[in-house]
Amino acid sequence: MNSLNNAKILFPKRNSTLCTSIEELATEQLAYFAIDPNSVYGEMLKKAVLDIYAAQSDISKLKEITNDTVGKLDAGEKVAYFNAKRFMSFQIAKVLETLQTLLKQTYESLGQSDATLLAKL
Repeated sequence: MNSLNNAKILFPKRNSTLCTSIEELATEQLAYFAIDPNSVYGEMLKKAVLDIYAAQSDISKLKEITNDTVGKLDAGEKVAYFNAKRFMSFQIAKVLETLQTLLKQTYESLGQSDATLLAKL
């Protein structure tokens, strides 16, 4: 699977987009959410989206390599590979926690009424 297909897995319009590059996907994603790509926020969001698409592609390639090689590794190599992937999982969790904090701050700033909030329960 190529990088573009790996990125499309994360794209909101993955089954209908006509984009032919990861850059186009990121730009289309900003448009999908009505984010100005020339704003400071839009520029940073696009960079983060590109990084996430690249990470998805790299992890997909790592999965293929693991599937092809895990049976050929000695016990020490298996432990090393496992520990490296576990460490990456924790790092991704830290990034996600940071994003969740920002999401919570933005949500709280919407200033919705108690009635609106209760209706969502």
